[in-house]
Amino acid sequence: MLKRGRSNSYRNVFLGLGTIIFSILLLITFVNISIHTKHFHKGKPPALLNASPQQTHSTTVPLSPETSPTSLKPLPLGKQGHKSRDAPSAVGGAQVPWNGTSERVRAPSAPSPSGHKWFWEDTEEKARQLPLDITAQLQPLNLPLSSSIKQRARVCKETLVVGFTNSLGVSSLSLMWARHLFRLGLADCTLLGITDPDLSHTKASGTLRTVMAMGLHVFAADSPETRKNKYARWVHVEPLAHSGLNLLLTDVDIAWLRNPLPYMRALVKAHPTVDFLISSDHEIATSLQLGEKSRIILESDVTSGGAAGEGELGMENPQSAHSSFNVGIMYLRGDRGAARHIIAEICTVLRASNWEGIDQELINLMLREGVFGEGGTLAQSSRGAAWDPALFFAANRSAMMGLLPTPQFCSGFTYSVTAEWRRIGVKPFALHTTYVQGQDLEAKLLRLLEEGLDDQDERYWQEGRYLVYNATVPEELLAVPKEVPLGAVPEHHLGLARHQLENLRNAIALARVLGRILVMPEFWCTCEGGLGAPSRNCVDTYHVLHLPYRCPADHLLSAKTWMRSSFPVTFREASFLENPLLAPEIRSSHAHVSLCNAEGNCAEEAYEAHMSAYPTATLRAGSTDHQVLQALGHLHDVRILHFDTMVNAFGGFVDFAAAVQLNTDLTGAATYWCCSIADDESIVNHPYEIPLIKLLQ
Repeated sequence: MLKRGRSNSYRNVFLGLGTIIFSILLLITFVNISIHTKHFHKGKPPALLNASPQQTHSTTVPLSPETSPTSLKPLPLGKQGHKSRDAPSAVGGAQVPWNGTSERVRAPSAPSPSGHKWFWEDTEEKARQLPLDITAQLQPLNLPLSSSIKQRARVCKETLVVGFTNSLGVSSLSLMWARHLFRLGLADCTLLGITDPDLSHTKASGTLRTVMAMGLHVFAADSPETRKNKYARWVHVEPLAHSGLNLLLTDVDIAWLRNPLPYMRALVKAHPTVDFLISSDHEIATSLQLGEKSRIILESDVTSGGAAGEGELGMENPQSAHSSFNVGIMYLRGDRGAARHIIAEICTVLRASNWEGIDQELINLMLREGVFGEGGTLAQSSRGAAWDPALFFAANRSAMMGLLPTPQFCSGFTYSVTAEWRRIGVKPFALHTTYVQGQDLEAKLLRLLEEGLDDQDERYWQEGRYLVYNATVPEELLAVPKEVPLGAVPEHHLGLARHQLENLRNAIALARVLGRILVMPEFWCTCEGGLGAPSRNCVDTYHVLHLPYRCPADHLLSAKTWMRSSFPVTFREASFLENPLLAPEIRSSHAHVSLCNAEGNCAEEAYEAHMSAYPTATLRAGSTDHQVLQALGHLHDVRILHFDTMVNAFGGFVDFAAAVQLNTDLTGAATYWCCSIADDESIVNHPYEIPLIKLLQ
């Protein structure tokens, strides 16, 4: 009996201990859930919390260059309705092109390791821990290269990625450039040279610390040459060119979408006599002129069953695509003395001459010396091996050169306008933001935003109330004449632009009255423009552009004006509402506004609006600012206010001074179409104009 009683006592003790342990575990679980819930409600993107395991962990830390993704999945988007088979309805805001070209290549989604933080939160925290004066400690690169720089090159198979910027560019494009390389796992082998010593600007200094926190090596590239000419960065490439390492030289206004290094190695393997590769400003793709066998199969493609006729594009056909070399992307082989010789020659000319132009002009002149042989054909040679039609001699036969494919190493034109990559069915490696209006910094940033390729901070996607509208275009305005004489004024295109800009003016006024952020519409053009020369039949690019086409915003608008802090409204790019980073609480808070005829009683429109699944309202066409506030004031807290049209949507300001002020503020907000030929054979630009707001008496 005693023995049995002791057994029961032990059992009771164990049961009690088990109950206590179980209670502690429950408490820990509850605390974890509470912490996560609290973190969620502090403004972290809910969309990331619901991501699949592949989404939440694929980019938790920078991947190595050999395992980082070499392709991007285009974001699946909805289709836009058609007014006819050939005409877009051109719905603005969250809509996409009508002609089957709706897919956009986007940067990989990248939540933080925990899946609860904004992607760049960890990096920004590391940046804050760096000394404030760290930018004053930058050192130049000297030979021999330090062991730490060589170690960086080994990370990328004896290759360094090198870019340059000045203090002005640090706080804008350089951050975008660095973030794309970081996501691709290339930060550890990337160097960024600062070509001027003035980093006193607080924003520039802070941004540079963020770049350093990502793992990039930042060095001083200030020298007498760069003080004389800001494009003289090549004197700082020279020590690297003599290091025996492969170099990928890249401008910082480039969004890198895929890791290009495996492709560069594959090109070198397929064309072993090439000394260096360079990008091109040529406007059409010519690589397939060399045959399907010219395609490049990456190692990852081979392991997955890739075969000839698949894979990446090969080099451009040099007989067709030598119109302009772009030094924004160059790949120099470290084991070829010719590549070092080219850099040395560039530096010699920069030091000895009074060259004050951009480096691209100088280098194009140097590379073209001796390019053409007898009869105007390219000077090509086999160097004792089998003849390679993709290569040609450059710089007086001192180096063998190849041209990177334009549909994959894209200019702003081949990426956004002709979209050759989409037509051919390949995925771009890079978007170089050339071919934007005026080559302004602001136009480059706007283009990147439109394409969903420029990161913004967390608040950009989570705060604000928005106004979006259907940018309806009448079918007749999209008609393209069969013939437009060379140098003629394209009245049909200017009329289309005038219609779109008048609707945009109404939207600006309504956004200002309602205190909302304006989401840009997508714009349509029926005449190509902006390349600096008159064209026949409104197409100047070898007739590969199909009219009408979805034209980037900088084709019609002055990005410099729109991005001024004094501009009357804040705006978002046309693709803003498509972006997966947009907070779900914004996406789900939506109201519809129907415009009704000013002479009617709005009853029919009000009934149709009432049947909508979203909160709705009607607004009489031609309403004044006071009438707008009265009709739509009850929708103040709705995050997205969607107007079905902007045609005659705004009638003016009751306050005369307010109308005058807005008209003044919109001065210079549109750009111009280039160009026609006057009677005296001079070239004439035709300004686009945003119509003035009507002044009420």
